[in-house]
Amino acid sequence: MARVAFRILGHDGYVLSIFKEQHNHPLTSPPYRPFLKINRNIDLGHKKSILNCAKANIGTMKSYRLFKESVGGYSSVGATAVDFKNFKCDLKAYIGGGDAQMVIDKLFRKSEVCPGFRYMMIFTPFTGVDNHKKCVTFGFGLLSSEDAESYSWLLRSFMNAMGNAPSCIITDQDPSMRIAIEEVLPQTKHRYCMWHIMNKLSGKVGLVLRKDTEFMNRINQVVWTHYLDKKEWKAQWRSVMADYNLTEHSWFKSLYTLRKFWIPAYFRDLFMAGLLRTMSRSESENSFFDDFTDRNFSLVELLMQFESAMEDQQFKFTRLNSESESGIPVFKTPLKIEKHAASLFTLSVFYDVQKEICASCFSCSIVCIQNSEDASEYQISDVSGMISIVHYCERDGTAHCTCKNYERIGLLCRHIFVVFKT
Repeated sequence: MARVAFRILGHDGYVLSIFKEQHNHPLTSPPYRPFLKINRNIDLGHKKSILNCAKANIGTMKSYRLFKESVGGYSSVGATAVDFKNFKCDLKAYIGGGDAQMVIDKLFRKSEVCPGFRYMMIFTPFTGVDNHKKCVTFGFGLLSSEDAESYSWLLRSFMNAMGNAPSCIITDQDPSMRIAIEEVLPQTKHRYCMWHIMNKLSGKVGLVLRKDTEFMNRINQVVWTHYLDKKEWKAQWRSVMADYNLTEHSWFKSLYTLRKFWIPAYFRDLFMAGLLRTMSRSESENSFFDDFTDRNFSLVELLMQFESAMEDQQFKFTRLNSESESGIPVFKTPLKIEKHAASLFTLSVFYDVQKEICASCFSCSIVCIQNSEDASEYQISDVSGMISIVHYCERDGTAHCTCKNYERIGLLCRHIFVVFKT
Protein backbone atom coordinates (compact mmCIF):
# COMPACT_ATOMS: atom_id res chain seq x y z
CA MET A 1 0.00 0.00 0.00
CA ALA A 2 1.47 3.35 -1.01
CA ARG A 3 2.22 5.74 1.83
CA VAL A 4 4.49 8.60 2.82
CA ALA A 5 5.52 9.98 6.23
CA PHE A 6 7.46 13.05 7.35
CA ARG A 7 9.30 13.84 10.58
CA ILE A 8 9.23 17.40 11.87
CA LEU A 9 12.62 18.89 12.77
CA GLY A 10 11.58 21.60 15.18
CA HIS A 11 11.57 24.95 13.45
CA ASP A 12 13.99 23.81 10.79
CA GLY A 13 11.51 21.94 8.62
CA TYR A 14 10.93 18.24 8.08
CA VAL A 15 12.51 15.14 6.56
CA LEU A 16 11.01 12.27 4.62
CA SER A 17 11.01 9.23 6.90
CA ILE A 18 8.87 6.68 5.03
CA PHE A 19 8.11 6.35 1.35
CA LYS A 20 6.41 3.34 -0.27
CA GLU A 21 5.61 3.79 -3.94
CA GLN A 22 3.78 0.54 -4.61
CA HIS A 23 -0.04 0.87 -4.87
CA ASN A 24 -2.55 -1.87 -4.10
CA HIS A 25 -4.69 -0.76 -7.08
CA PRO A 26 -4.04 0.22 -10.69
CA LEU A 27 -3.11 3.86 -11.23
CA THR A 28 -5.62 6.01 -13.11
CA SER A 29 -4.75 6.32 -16.79
CA PRO A 30 -3.95 9.87 -17.99
CA PRO A 31 -7.18 10.26 -20.04
CA TYR A 32 -9.26 9.54 -16.92
CA ARG A 33 -7.42 11.75 -14.44
CA PRO A 34 -9.66 14.83 -15.04
CA PHE A 35 -12.54 12.81 -13.54
CA LEU A 36 -10.77 12.21 -10.22
CA LYS A 37 -12.35 14.14 -7.36
CA ILE A 38 -9.03 15.76 -6.50
CA ASN A 39 -8.86 17.20 -10.01
CA ARG A 40 -12.45 18.47 -10.01
CA ASN A 41 -12.79 21.78 -8.21
CA ILE A 42 -15.41 24.46 -8.74
CA ASP A 43 -13.21 27.49 -8.28
CA LEU A 44 -14.02 31.21 -8.56
CA GLY A 45 -13.72 31.16 -12.34
CA HIS A 46 -16.25 28.35 -12.65
CA LYS A 47 -18.66 30.06 -10.24
CA LYS A 48 -18.51 33.38 -12.09
CA SER A 49 -19.12 31.62 -15.40
CA ILE A 50 -22.14 29.72 -14.03
CA LEU A 51 -23.62 32.89 -12.48
CA ASN A 52 -23.04 34.96 -15.62
CA CYS A 53 -24.71 32.31 -17.73
CA ALA A 54 -27.61 32.24 -15.27
CA LYS A 55 -28.04 35.99 -15.79
CA ALA A 56 -28.46 35.29 -19.51
CA ASN A 57 -30.98 32.51 -18.79
CA ILE A 58 -28.51 29.80 -19.86
CA GLY A 59 -28.83 26.46 -18.08
CA THR A 60 -26.02 24.51 -16.45
CA MET A 61 -25.46 22.09 -19.35
CA LYS A 62 -25.11 24.90 -21.87
CA SER A 63 -22.94 26.91 -19.48
CA TYR A 64 -20.69 23.84 -19.09
CA ARG A 65 -20.29 23.51 -22.85
CA LEU A 66 -19.59 27.24 -23.20
CA PHE A 67 -16.92 27.05 -20.49
CA LYS A 68 -15.38 24.05 -22.24
CA GLU A 69 -15.10 26.02 -25.49
CA SER A 70 -13.61 29.04 -23.70
CA VAL A 71 -10.79 27.02 -22.07
CA GLY A 72 -9.96 24.84 -25.07
CA GLY A 73 -11.53 21.46 -24.33
CA TYR A 74 -12.95 19.11 -21.70
CA SER A 75 -9.52 18.27 -20.31
CA SER A 76 -8.99 21.90 -19.33
CA VAL A 77 -12.37 22.50 -17.67
CA GLY A 78 -11.36 21.11 -14.28
CA ALA A 79 -14.91 19.98 -13.48
CA THR A 80 -17.72 17.91 -14.92
CA ALA A 81 -21.23 18.86 -15.97
CA VAL A 82 -22.47 17.21 -12.77
CA ASP A 83 -20.21 19.52 -10.74
CA PHE A 84 -21.77 22.50 -12.50
CA LYS A 85 -25.26 21.21 -11.68
CA ASN A 86 -24.29 20.53 -8.08
CA PHE A 87 -23.02 24.08 -7.65
CA LYS A 88 -26.30 25.46 -8.98
CA CYS A 89 -28.20 23.21 -6.57
CA ASP A 90 -25.93 24.28 -3.70
CA LEU A 91 -26.61 27.91 -4.59
CA LYS A 92 -30.36 27.39 -4.48
CA ALA A 93 -30.03 25.51 -1.20
CA TYR A 94 -27.98 28.38 0.19
CA ILE A 95 -30.65 30.85 -0.88
CA GLY A 96 -33.35 28.60 0.58
CA GLY A 97 -35.70 30.39 2.95
CA GLY A 98 -33.64 33.56 2.71
CA ASP A 99 -34.65 34.02 -0.92
CA ALA A 100 -37.08 36.89 -0.34
CA GLN A 101 -34.82 38.53 2.24
CA MET A 102 -31.91 38.57 -0.21
CA VAL A 103 -34.13 40.29 -2.76
CA ILE A 104 -35.37 42.78 -0.16
CA ASP A 105 -31.83 43.57 1.02
CA LYS A 106 -30.75 44.18 -2.56
CA LEU A 107 -33.73 46.33 -3.47
CA PHE A 108 -33.54 48.39 -0.28
CA ARG A 109 -30.23 49.67 -1.60
CA LYS A 110 -31.93 50.80 -4.79
CA SER A 111 -35.57 51.81 -4.18
CA GLU A 112 -38.72 51.02 -2.30
CA VAL A 113 -39.71 47.38 -2.10
CA CYS A 114 -42.72 45.36 -1.14
CA PRO A 115 -41.87 43.11 1.85
CA GLY A 116 -44.54 40.54 0.99
CA PHE A 117 -42.85 38.65 -1.83
CA ARG A 118 -44.38 35.26 -2.50
CA TYR A 119 -44.03 32.66 -5.16
CA MET A 120 -46.68 31.95 -7.84
CA MET A 121 -46.93 35.69 -8.44
CA ILE A 122 -47.94 37.57 -11.56
CA PHE A 123 -45.12 39.50 -13.21
CA THR A 124 -46.55 42.93 -14.11
CA PRO A 125 -44.24 45.30 -16.03
CA PHE A 126 -44.92 48.97 -16.78
CA THR A 127 -44.02 49.68 -20.39
CA GLY A 128 -43.69 52.93 -22.33
CA VAL A 129 -42.17 54.02 -25.62
CA ASP A 130 -38.92 55.93 -26.09
CA ASN A 131 -37.80 58.43 -28.73
CA HIS A 132 -36.79 55.56 -31.02
CA LYS A 133 -40.32 54.08 -30.88
CA LYS A 134 -38.96 51.15 -28.85
CA CYS A 135 -40.38 49.70 -25.64
CA VAL A 136 -38.90 51.06 -22.44
CA THR A 137 -39.55 49.48 -19.04
CA PHE A 138 -40.28 51.79 -16.11
CA GLY A 139 -40.45 48.98 -13.56
CA PHE A 140 -42.44 45.92 -12.57
CA GLY A 141 -44.51 44.53 -9.72
CA LEU A 142 -45.25 41.04 -8.41
CA LEU A 143 -48.91 40.37 -7.63
CA SER A 144 -50.35 37.44 -5.71
CA SER A 145 -53.81 38.14 -7.12
CA GLU A 146 -55.30 39.94 -10.11
CA ASP A 147 -58.02 41.69 -8.11
CA ALA A 148 -58.76 45.40 -7.79
CA GLU A 149 -57.06 45.67 -4.40
CA SER A 150 -53.79 44.22 -5.72
CA TYR A 151 -53.83 46.47 -8.78
CA SER A 152 -54.54 49.50 -6.56
CA TRP A 153 -51.50 48.68 -4.43
CA LEU A 154 -49.38 48.26 -7.56
CA LEU A 155 -50.49 51.59 -9.03
CA ARG A 156 -49.84 53.44 -5.76
CA SER A 157 -46.36 51.91 -5.57
CA PHE A 158 -45.73 52.93 -9.16
CA MET A 159 -46.90 56.47 -8.41
CA ASN A 160 -44.60 56.69 -5.37
CA ALA A 161 -41.64 55.48 -7.42
CA MET A 162 -42.25 57.76 -10.42
CA GLY A 163 -43.32 60.86 -8.50
CA ASN A 164 -46.43 61.62 -10.53
CA ALA A 165 -49.29 60.01 -12.44
CA PRO A 166 -49.13 59.20 -16.16
CA SER A 167 -51.36 61.21 -18.50
CA CYS A 168 -52.54 58.02 -20.18
CA ILE A 169 -52.45 54.31 -19.41
CA ILE A 170 -53.28 51.46 -21.81
CA THR A 171 -54.33 48.01 -20.62
CA ASP A 172 -56.33 45.00 -21.71
CA GLN A 173 -60.01 44.73 -20.73
CA ASP A 174 -59.42 43.46 -17.19
CA PRO A 175 -62.35 44.85 -15.10
CA SER A 176 -60.32 44.77 -11.87
CA MET A 177 -57.64 46.92 -13.43
CA ARG A 178 -60.28 49.37 -14.62
CA ILE A 179 -61.62 49.72 -11.05
CA ALA A 180 -58.12 50.25 -9.66
CA ILE A 181 -57.25 52.91 -12.24
CA GLU A 182 -60.47 54.83 -11.55
CA GLU A 183 -59.65 54.75 -7.83
CA VAL A 184 -55.92 55.51 -7.85
CA LEU A 185 -55.47 57.46 -11.11
CA PRO A 186 -58.71 59.43 -11.53
CA GLN A 187 -57.05 62.09 -13.74
CA THR A 188 -55.30 59.57 -15.98
CA LYS A 189 -56.94 58.72 -19.30
CA HIS A 190 -57.55 54.95 -19.38
CA ARG A 191 -57.67 53.28 -22.77
CA TYR A 192 -57.90 49.66 -23.94
CA CYS A 193 -55.38 48.19 -26.34
CA MET A 194 -57.04 48.00 -29.77
CA TRP A 195 -54.70 45.22 -30.85
CA HIS A 196 -55.86 43.01 -27.97
CA ILE A 197 -59.51 43.62 -28.85
CA MET A 198 -59.25 43.14 -32.60
CA ASN A 199 -57.10 40.05 -32.13
CA LYS A 200 -60.22 38.38 -30.69
CA LEU A 201 -62.41 39.28 -33.67
CA SER A 202 -61.92 36.10 -35.71
CA GLY A 203 -62.88 33.91 -32.78
CA LYS A 204 -66.01 35.92 -32.00
CA VAL A 205 -67.67 36.22 -35.43
CA GLY A 206 -67.57 32.59 -36.54
CA LEU A 207 -66.16 30.86 -39.60
CA VAL A 208 -68.45 32.46 -42.22
CA LEU A 209 -67.79 36.09 -41.35
CA ARG A 210 -64.15 35.33 -40.62
CA LYS A 211 -63.73 34.38 -44.28
CA ASP A 212 -65.87 37.26 -45.56
CA THR A 213 -63.29 39.68 -46.94
CA GLU A 214 -65.79 42.51 -47.35
CA PHE A 215 -66.92 42.28 -43.72
CA MET A 216 -63.36 42.15 -42.39
CA ASN A 217 -62.41 45.18 -44.50
CA ARG A 218 -65.44 47.18 -43.38
CA ILE A 219 -65.10 46.45 -39.67
CA ASN A 220 -61.37 47.23 -39.77
CA GLN A 221 -61.96 50.49 -41.61
CA VAL A 222 -64.52 51.59 -39.02
CA VAL A 223 -62.39 50.59 -36.03
CA TRP A 224 -58.92 51.70 -37.07
CA THR A 225 -59.65 55.01 -38.76
CA HIS A 226 -58.69 58.22 -36.98
CA TYR A 227 -60.54 60.50 -39.42
CA LEU A 228 -64.07 59.93 -38.08
CA ASP A 229 -65.60 62.01 -35.31
CA LYS A 230 -67.93 60.43 -32.76
CA LYS A 231 -71.13 61.00 -34.75
CA GLU A 232 -69.65 59.65 -37.99
CA TRP A 233 -68.21 56.63 -36.20
CA LYS A 234 -71.54 55.72 -34.59
CA ALA A 235 -73.29 55.86 -37.96
CA GLN A 236 -70.74 53.64 -39.69
CA TRP A 237 -70.58 51.15 -36.80
CA ARG A 238 -74.37 50.75 -36.74
CA SER A 239 -74.38 50.33 -40.51
CA VAL A 240 -71.91 47.42 -40.33
CA MET A 241 -73.78 45.81 -37.42
CA ALA A 242 -77.10 46.04 -39.28
CA ASP A 243 -75.74 44.76 -42.61
CA TYR A 244 -74.31 41.62 -40.98
CA ASN A 245 -77.03 40.98 -38.36
CA LEU A 246 -74.69 41.71 -35.46
CA THR A 247 -76.79 44.35 -33.70
CA GLU A 248 -77.71 41.95 -30.87
CA HIS A 249 -74.37 40.14 -30.77
CA SER A 250 -73.28 40.24 -27.12
CA TRP A 251 -69.58 40.80 -27.82
CA PHE A 252 -70.15 43.66 -30.24
CA LYS A 253 -72.74 45.19 -27.90
CA SER A 254 -70.21 45.17 -25.07
CA LEU A 255 -67.59 46.77 -27.32
CA TYR A 256 -70.05 49.51 -28.28
CA THR A 257 -70.79 50.16 -24.60
CA LEU A 258 -67.04 50.48 -23.94
CA ARG A 259 -66.37 52.52 -27.11
CA LYS A 260 -64.91 55.51 -25.24
CA PHE A 261 -62.10 53.24 -23.99
CA TRP A 262 -60.81 52.03 -27.34
CA ILE A 263 -62.24 53.82 -30.40
CA PRO A 264 -59.93 56.61 -31.71
CA ALA A 265 -62.88 58.92 -32.40
CA TYR A 266 -63.27 59.34 -28.63
CA PHE A 267 -59.74 60.54 -27.96
CA ARG A 268 -58.56 62.29 -31.11
CA ASP A 269 -57.00 65.09 -29.04
CA LEU A 270 -55.13 62.79 -26.64
CA PHE A 271 -51.39 62.42 -27.19
CA MET A 272 -50.57 58.70 -27.23
CA ALA A 273 -47.45 58.49 -29.44
CA GLY A 274 -49.19 55.93 -31.66
CA LEU A 275 -49.40 53.38 -28.84
CA LEU A 276 -52.96 52.26 -29.54
CA ARG A 277 -52.59 51.61 -33.25
CA THR A 278 -49.29 49.77 -33.32
CA MET A 279 -48.76 46.07 -32.71
CA SER A 280 -49.36 45.36 -29.05
CA ARG A 281 -46.57 46.88 -26.98
CA SER A 282 -47.35 44.54 -24.12
CA GLU A 283 -47.00 41.47 -26.35
CA SER A 284 -43.68 42.80 -27.58
CA GLU A 285 -42.56 43.40 -24.00
CA ASN A 286 -43.69 39.90 -22.95
CA SER A 287 -41.62 38.41 -25.75
CA PHE A 288 -38.65 40.50 -24.59
CA PHE A 289 -38.87 39.21 -21.01
CA ASP A 290 -39.43 35.62 -22.19
CA ASP A 291 -35.82 35.65 -23.35
CA PHE A 292 -34.63 36.47 -19.83
CA THR A 293 -37.04 34.81 -17.43
CA ASP A 294 -38.49 31.44 -16.47
CA ARG A 295 -41.58 30.69 -14.40
CA ASN A 296 -39.52 28.43 -12.11
CA PHE A 297 -37.05 31.14 -11.09
CA SER A 298 -36.47 32.01 -7.46
CA LEU A 299 -36.88 35.67 -6.55
CA VAL A 300 -33.12 36.19 -6.50
CA GLU A 301 -32.85 34.69 -9.98
CA LEU A 302 -35.74 36.86 -11.17
CA LEU A 303 -34.01 39.99 -9.92
CA MET A 304 -30.75 38.97 -11.59
CA GLN A 305 -32.53 38.30 -14.86
CA PHE A 306 -34.50 41.55 -14.70
CA GLU A 307 -31.32 43.55 -14.17
CA SER A 308 -29.75 41.72 -17.10
CA ALA A 309 -32.80 42.54 -19.24
CA MET A 310 -32.57 46.21 -18.28
CA GLU A 311 -28.88 46.25 -19.19
CA ASP A 312 -29.80 44.80 -22.58
CA GLN A 313 -32.51 47.41 -23.06
CA GLN A 314 -30.18 50.25 -22.07
CA PHE A 315 -27.45 48.96 -24.39
CA LYS A 316 -29.84 48.93 -27.35
CA PHE A 317 -31.07 52.43 -26.47
CA THR A 318 -27.48 53.73 -26.35
CA ARG A 319 -26.69 52.03 -29.67
CA LEU A 320 -29.72 53.67 -31.33
CA ASN A 321 -28.70 57.05 -29.89
CA SER A 322 -25.25 56.56 -31.39
CA GLU A 323 -26.70 55.61 -34.78
CA SER A 324 -28.99 58.65 -34.75
CA GLU A 325 -26.14 60.96 -33.81
CA SER A 326 -23.71 59.71 -36.44
CA GLY A 327 -26.04 58.35 -39.11
CA ILE A 328 -26.99 60.37 -42.19
CA PRO A 329 -30.36 59.40 -43.70
CA VAL A 330 -31.04 59.30 -47.43
CA PHE A 331 -33.09 62.35 -48.37
CA LYS A 332 -35.93 61.91 -50.85
CA THR A 333 -36.75 65.54 -51.64
CA PRO A 334 -34.76 68.76 -52.13
CA LEU A 335 -36.85 70.47 -49.43
CA LYS A 336 -35.00 72.22 -46.63
CA ILE A 337 -37.72 71.18 -44.22
CA GLU A 338 -36.75 67.52 -44.72
CA LYS A 339 -33.13 68.25 -43.83
CA HIS A 340 -34.26 70.29 -40.84
CA ALA A 341 -36.40 67.36 -39.65
CA ALA A 342 -33.37 65.06 -39.86
CA SER A 343 -31.53 67.35 -37.44
CA LEU A 344 -34.38 67.25 -34.91
CA PHE A 345 -35.50 63.63 -34.71
CA THR A 346 -33.97 60.23 -34.12
CA LEU A 347 -33.65 58.13 -37.27
CA SER A 348 -36.67 55.98 -36.41
CA VAL A 349 -38.94 59.00 -35.98
CA PHE A 350 -37.40 60.91 -38.88
CA TYR A 351 -38.41 58.18 -41.33
CA ASP A 352 -42.03 58.64 -40.22
CA VAL A 353 -41.73 62.40 -40.75
CA GLN A 354 -40.05 61.81 -44.11
CA LYS A 355 -42.98 59.64 -45.16
CA GLU A 356 -45.37 62.52 -44.45
CA ILE A 357 -43.16 65.01 -46.30
CA CYS A 358 -43.02 62.75 -49.36
CA ALA A 359 -46.79 62.23 -49.22
CA SER A 360 -47.27 66.00 -49.16
CA CYS A 361 -45.29 66.18 -52.42
CA PHE A 362 -46.70 63.22 -54.32
CA SER A 363 -50.02 62.17 -52.75
CA CYS A 364 -51.80 65.38 -51.73
CA SER A 365 -53.33 68.34 -53.51
CA ILE A 366 -54.97 71.62 -52.49
CA VAL A 367 -58.69 71.60 -53.23
CA CYS A 368 -59.55 75.05 -51.98
CA ILE A 369 -58.05 78.01 -50.09
CA GLN A 370 -60.12 80.47 -48.09
CA ASN A 371 -58.34 83.53 -46.75
CA SER A 372 -59.47 85.66 -43.84
CA GLU A 373 -57.93 88.56 -41.97
CA ASP A 374 -56.30 86.39 -39.30
CA ALA A 375 -55.69 83.05 -41.02
CA SER A 376 -56.05 80.91 -44.10
CA GLU A 377 -58.02 77.70 -44.43
CA TYR A 378 -56.70 75.02 -46.78
CA GLN A 379 -58.74 72.03 -47.90
CA ILE A 380 -56.28 69.22 -48.66
CA SER A 381 -57.16 66.00 -50.48
CA ASP A 382 -55.01 62.86 -50.29
CA VAL A 383 -55.03 59.52 -52.12
CA SER A 384 -57.66 58.09 -49.76
CA GLY A 385 -60.15 60.70 -50.98
CA MET A 386 -60.46 62.22 -47.51
CA ILE A 387 -60.51 66.00 -47.19
CA SER A 388 -58.56 67.48 -44.30
CA ILE A 389 -58.73 71.14 -43.35
CA VAL A 390 -55.61 73.02 -42.27
CA HIS A 391 -55.98 76.33 -40.45
CA TYR A 392 -52.80 78.34 -40.95
CA CYS A 393 -51.91 81.60 -39.24
CA GLU A 394 -49.11 83.29 -41.18
CA ARG A 395 -48.58 85.89 -38.45
CA ASP A 396 -47.25 83.39 -35.90
CA GLY A 397 -46.58 80.44 -38.23
CA THR A 398 -48.97 78.04 -36.45
CA ALA A 399 -51.01 75.37 -38.21
CA HIS A 400 -53.72 72.98 -37.08
CA CYS A 401 -55.16 70.09 -39.10
CA THR A 402 -58.47 68.31 -38.66
CA CYS A 403 -56.73 64.93 -39.03
CA LYS A 404 -55.13 65.68 -35.61
CA ASN A 405 -51.98 63.72 -36.39
CA TYR A 406 -49.89 66.14 -34.32
CA GLU A 407 -52.24 65.96 -31.33
CA ARG A 408 -52.29 62.15 -31.39
CA ILE A 409 -48.68 61.17 -32.12
CA GLY A 410 -46.74 64.43 -31.89
CA LEU A 411 -45.68 64.60 -35.56
CA LEU A 412 -46.79 67.01 -38.28
CA CYS A 413 -49.05 65.50 -40.92
CA ARG A 414 -48.76 65.54 -44.71
CA HIS A 415 -51.56 68.11 -44.95
CA ILE A 416 -49.65 70.69 -42.87
CA PHE A 417 -46.48 70.00 -44.89
CA VAL A 418 -48.47 70.85 -48.04
CA VAL A 419 -49.23 74.26 -46.55
CA PHE A 420 -45.66 74.81 -45.30
CA LYS A 421 -44.12 74.18 -48.71
CA THR A 422 -46.72 76.21 -50.61
